[in-house]
Amino acid sequence: MHNLLTSRGAQRTGGQSGPANPALPASTRCMIILKLQWKIFQMVDDTESEFSRSQTLLALALTCKSFTGPALDLLWRELYGFAPLIRCLPQSLWKQDNLKLEFERTMTSEI
Repeated sequence: MHNLLTSRGAQRTGGQSGPANPALPASTRCMIILKLQWKIFQMVDDTESEFSRSQTLLALALTCKSFTGPALDLLWRELYGFAPLIRCLPQSLWKQDNLKLEFERTMTSEI
């Protein structure tokens, strides 16, 4: 994961690993620091509860642009079943009744 943050963070900050623009607020500048991002994501990834981990990663992905890529990568890294992938397909393909997820029609190349 450290390599993931390093490569993505370097792309977003123009290759710099520290605060790049002094015009930005201090809170924004500190979130660009790759070591700090690494610590935050490491703590979240070590969470025992899968639900808590997923919810926190989603919240981090929505928090700021520099967190989006790494948080979504970790969120999608471990899936417990095909349901999350199926829900990414058009809703005309599937339906969900309570906990049961099933296909409504055959998949074709047309939407």
